[in-house]
Order: sequence, then structure tokens, then C-alpha cells
Amino acid sequence: MYPVFLKLNGVPVLVAGGGRVAERKVARLIAVGANVTLIAPTATETLAQHHANNDLHWVQREASPNDARGYRLVFAATDSTEINEQIAAHCKTEGIWVNVAHGEDSDDGEGGAFDVPSVVERGSLRIAVSTDGSSPALARRLRESLETQFGEEYAALTNLMATYRERASVELPTQQSRHRFYEAALDSDILSLLRSGRRDDAERLLERLLHTHRSESGG
Repeated sequence: MYPVFLKLNGVPVLVAGGGRVAERKVARLIAVGANVTLIAPTATETLAQHHANNDLHWVQREASPNDARGYRLVFAATDSTEINEQIAAHCKTEGIWVNVAHGEDSDDGEGGAFDVPSVVERGSLRIAVSTDGSSPALARRLRESLETQFGEEYAALTNLMATYRERASVELPTQQSRHRFYEAALDSDILSLLRSGRRDDAERLLERLLHTHRSESGG
């Protein structure tokens, strides 16, 4: 498997199926701004609410293989293995990336072009875990372990680092000086400060480090 993160903002994506597995797929697709169409005769309450909120377009009927035409990405998540396989086969013929989903213990079944990993999300930080489908239970266990290691302070850290990366690109004249600033920031007490809720102190620390490296580089 080749690991990749997709930019799906505004991209037309089809989800076939209206159950809990489809619900999980849809939640993440909406979160990244995909243009989601759901095809299913019935849907969970959460999916129906997404439709009511105009977060997706719901076509209330059974999905068929030809429905995939015109989409960049397809998730076959119906409760029929046969229909999922037919959709996957059609997508492969048409050159459309397709994920085949099944069951509650494992999101991804055989026959698809890609799997969806277990993911830990902390703001813009995403840590993905995959076993190439060989052990979904292990992937889930590793994700749970990572969730305890990487708390919400990492969301604040990535947010702050993004802000100061923009500052550094303007205020520090060389790639070497910027690299030294980033390393100094990550080697500092910034995570401890954020973990204890002292965001203002964390920002003051970054300001001091930026000033120091600006002075050292002659800025």
C-alpha cells in the first residue's frame, strides 16, 4: 500500500449505502469539504440530518454500478456484498478510485483500490495507521495507544507552528535560520506549556525564540 493524504475540498465523492459504516465515511468526507452524494433507500438518523443541513445530497434508492460515473472517488458501503463488488468492478473499469467497506470490525473489504486507515486527529495533525487489512484489530489498538500519547495540546502546537512558520518565512532570511528556529521551538518547553493550558506563555516563548534567531541572522 502507498500511503497518501488526499485534498478533497470540492471534489465529487459518491457514498453508496446508508448504514453506520457509510456514516463514518461521510463524517470525514464532510469535514474535509468533499462534495458528497449519498445513494441509499434508507439512511441513519445522522446521515439524514447531514442531508437536512445540506452537507450532502441524498438520492433515496438502491445504488447501482452505473451511479459511479462522474465521481472522482467512490465508497461502496451498502449492506450487499454483491452490489459492493459490482460497484468496485465498474469503478476499476472506469478508472475511478473505489473503497469497498463492510462490517463494524473492519471498514475495508477486498476488491477496492484503496483502504482507509485508522486515524488519530489533533487539529491539523493526522496520524494514520494501517496493517494493509491484515489485522484491523491491531490497527485499532495502535490508534488507541497513539490517542493517549498525543493529546489535544498537539492541536494547539500545530496551529501555533503554522502561524510562526508564516512569520519565520518573512522574518528569517535563510532556510538554515528558519530550520534552527523550528528545531529550537520543538526542543523547548512549548508542549508542556500547552498541555497545562498556558497558551499565552507558549506564544511568548515562540516570540523570544523568533527574536533570538532573527538577531543571530542579522535581521
